[in-house]
Amino acid sequence: MRRVLLTAVAVAPLLALASVAEAACPSAGTSTGGSDISVSSGCTISPKTNGDGLILDSSNSLTVVAGATISNTDVSHTVGILVEGGNTGTLDNQGSIELLMSYSPQVEGNTGIVGGPFATGTDRTGIEVANGVFNGSITNDSTGAITVDGDSSTGIFVESGASITGDLND
Repeated sequence: MRRVLLTAVAVAPLLALASVAEAACPSAGTSTGGSDISVSSGCTISPKTNGDGLILDSSNSLTVVAGATISNTDVSHTVGILVEGGNTGTLDNQGSIELLMSYSPQVEGNTGIVGGPFATGTDRTGIEVANGVFNGSITNDSTGAITVDGDSSTGIFVESGASITGDLND
């Protein structure tokens, strides 16, 4: 009986650490929802089709620190970070946003010229500002990187009817 109790007491701190580590890496689609978000180094967030990696939808700050990644491959209609207008805050990307494709165009015949489509997938956006005025700054820090592949895809996009009153730094 004492061995079982001793084991449970010894393992409890390790379980607590595991739950803290999981809490530090938000899942795809997590929104600020009234709280600041800081994505820790080593975290990877994978947005799904028609989904967002992270959403800044309240008057808070969202920081993706160096070593954190928002990424997917061969997923169309996706946004790394969605910034909703009507809020005041800051977005600081120090990490990587990588919305990629695995497709490589093929050389046709013996001409050495690539033929066929040049990309697969569509509508991938690294950072998108939507739905009104965002009062604050958006920074893609010197350690931050945004890489997007595909047709109709964009690194940073401010949609029609949206705007930023602060600085946009890249």
